[in-house]
Amino acid sequence: ELGLRVDNDVDDRLDPAKAIDAQARYLAKLYRQNKTWELAVERYMGTGPVAREYVADVAKVRALASGVKVGTPPPS
Repeated sequence: ELGLRVDNDVDDRLDPAKAIDAQARYLAKLYRQNKTWELAVERYMGTGPVAREYVADVAKVRALASGVKVGTPPPS
C-alpha cells in the first residue's frame, strides 16, 4: 500500500529516502481521512483520544472477527 518492499531479501523501510516518502504518503492519507493536520498527526503518532478510539475500534473488529464476544470479561 505504501510502496515499500519488505520480504526475506529486501526491507525498504531501512532505506531513508524510501521510508520518508512512504511516511509522507501515509500522513497525507491520514489528512485526507481526518480533514485536519492535528487529527492526522495524532493518528500517525498514536496519541490522543482520536488515536486511542481508533485503536480500540480496530481491536474490537479483530476480536469480533476471531469470535471473541466484545464487552464480556475473559474466562478466569
